[in-house]
Amino acid sequence: MYKKAFLALSIGILFLAASILASLTTAKTVLNGISTTALVLEVKTNVNYTSQSTKNSLKLEYQCGDSTIRTSWTKPSSTYHEEGSELRAFCNPNDPEDIAIIDGTVYGFAAFLIFSILIVIGGIFLLKKAIKISAKKKKLKEIGTPILLEIDSLKATGVVMNNKREYLIKVNYKGEILTSDEPIYYQPNNGKITVYINTIDPSEYWIDTKSIIEEE
Repeated sequence: MYKKAFLALSIGILFLAASILASLTTAKTVLNGISTTALVLEVKTNVNYTSQSTKNSLKLEYQCGDSTIRTSWTKPSSTYHEEGSELRAFCNPNDPEDIAIIDGTVYGFAAFLIFSILIVIGGIFLLKKAIKISAKKKKLKEIGTPILLEIDSLKATGVVMNNKREYLIKVNYKGEILTSDEPIYYQPNNGKITVYINTIDPSEYWIDTKSIIEEE
């Protein structure tokens, strides 16, 4: 559980840092810039056959706060615009050649940023869950009664880690189906497993997924 939490947090933080760095210059230009309309004079396309990706640079004509007509090339982007089209943009009055196009690129940065934040939130949720399960395990090992029960069934969670499917173990205790908090990543043969149960309050239990005794 901790492994999944730290993996999600690491990926989320990495994506978050990448999205912030990628959008920092554009965001600064938009926030501090002057709104203008840019005319696409020319489109230069570069194809990367290794990554199978296409990047487009635009030669733009626009005004930036004065009557001077300026031209500059944008940074490469996967978004394509036709020559002769007009685009909404923001330019930096202190550096008129610094221009940001308000198109799919900017919205893509925003979507990527939101996606990264959601991954981080998911990682925090998994970490809190892992801490809660760890406390529950410690408590039940101290006060619970260990009982060896037959494995009733496995429940696939839909999660795949290192090309291995994740399963939760189900056992039957006095007619009640109990489900493990911690997953396993293989399908054991029918066998038995140790369950720590609070006999005063049987709703409190912990299934020790490392105690599986498979049938031969």
